[in-house]
Amino acid sequence: MALWPPTRDWTRPRVLVLAGGIALVAILAAGTVFLRAQSPGGIVASGPGSHEVQVAYDDAKASSAAKHIDDLQIREANCKSINGRRYSCQINFVQTLAPQGRLFFTVVTIEEDVRHRWLLLGGLCKTPVG
Repeated sequence: MALWPPTRDWTRPRVLVLAGGIALVAILAAGTVFLRAQSPGGIVASGPGSHEVQVAYDDAKASSAAKHIDDLQIREANCKSINGRRYSCQINFVQTLAPQGRLFFTVVTIEEDVRHRWLLLGGLCKTPVG
């Protein structure tokens, strides 16, 4: 009775294990890409962030006679697309000169124009656009 070569064919189980491992890696990679796209700090940028909202506010402050908070600093913006280039953003902001350091929040509407500049349409110092 010969011990070598083994009488059982090990090729089929190895192929199945290899295919299962490849499938598992593909599922994990797809999950990682999905989570990055969903997270605020992810690689995929789906809209404006706090910097873009701050720039839109500063531009509106400079170009209008409405009352503005001079020391407003936007800390966080969570924006969702409304229609095309228009976004509704829930923002958290502080007044840097206020002694209490309170965190405020509100909702603003901003839009990206054809020159890729962000415009404040409603909220903070602007009355909502219809």
